[in-house]
Amino acid sequence: MMGVPARIVRDVTAQEREYMQYVVRNYMELGRRHSRGEFANVAGAAR
Repeated sequence: MMGVPARIVRDVTAQEREYMQYVVRNYMELGRRHSRGEFANVAGAAR
């Protein structure tokens, strides 16, 4: 969907749906890993 008001531009392909599912799964896994402390918190490191 696109625009205001929204309208359908084209259908999503099966390959695009699979990729979106991959992105969501990967994002969630990265969030879990971050919450376990696997990544350094560099939010204020440059100060």
